[in-house]
Amino acid sequence: MIYQDPRSSSAQWIDKISSFILVNMLWMLFATLIIPLPAATAGLFATLTPWVRGNLSEPFKDFFGGMRQHWRKSTLIALLDAVLAMLIYLDLRILDTMAINSVMASVSRSINFFVAAIILMVNIYVWPLLVTLDLPARQIINIAIKLVFLHPVWSIFALSIALAPLLLGLILPGFLVLMGVFSSCALLASWGAWHILEQHKTELFDG
Repeated sequence: MIYQDPRSSSAQWIDKISSFILVNMLWMLFATLIIPLPAATAGLFATLTPWVRGNLSEPFKDFFGGMRQHWRKSTLIALLDAVLAMLIYLDLRILDTMAINSVMASVSRSINFFVAAIILMVNIYVWPLLVTLDLPARQIINIAIKLVFLHPVWSIFALSIALAPLLLGLILPGFLVLMGVFSSCALLASWGAWHILEQHKTELFDG
């Protein structure tokens, strides 16, 4: 039987918790600056995605390394998200001002909400893929879209659990938000995505 020092295990947990809080605070800091937000999101996933694969990470090295390595692709992805979100918002506003049949309006709104949900589910896969595979942004997005439609039920579930900390953050005390709400979202999104990515590891990682 191999003896494992409990102090070593405790130290690892303390290290993980401190890293979890640290990258959450770093992400929030860059989020206030807006422009580096996409790169900071890549840094957040670069730090936390290895955890769901059973690997360790170094918060400063992986966070800032992820920002530096993925800032171009992450910015392109975030700009695409922003454009699509703006189009959906404008379409919903136009529907509010048009005097059209209520059934048609309901159908149009439902289509917009469906598209918005698809975009969010695609993002669940995009960010872990971004920090794991050295592929062009377009190819990463294409893979993410295929995974959403191949695994719709799990994608809905993964999106739900990834957004749960964000929704809780609306009612939690501010210090808890500071300590880990956004890290929780990234970690849960990574876990949800990796459950599916492992099923396709042959074509994704060995191809």
